Amino acid sequence: MRRILIFALGIVFCLTASAANGQKSSKRRKKHPKQETPATENTNAPDKELYDRALGDIKHGRQEVGRLTLQTLINT
Repeated sequence: MRRILIFALGIVFCLTASAANGQKSSKRRKKHPKQETPATENTNAPDKELYDRALGDIKHGRQEVGRLTLQTLINT
């Protein structure tokens, strides 16, 4: 008798746990619309960005980094 009671309680527990798991997975997240950047934004050429970054590095005492950035600019 006791074995049947424990078995029945185990089945009830498993069924309620699986039902709770099913409810959790059925919730849907809201999708956020993608924000597109306008064509006029971020129109700096990559060469200009590298050049400005190199000059900023040299001005702030990072000559090695600035030199390597300028070398990258020349090689590309």
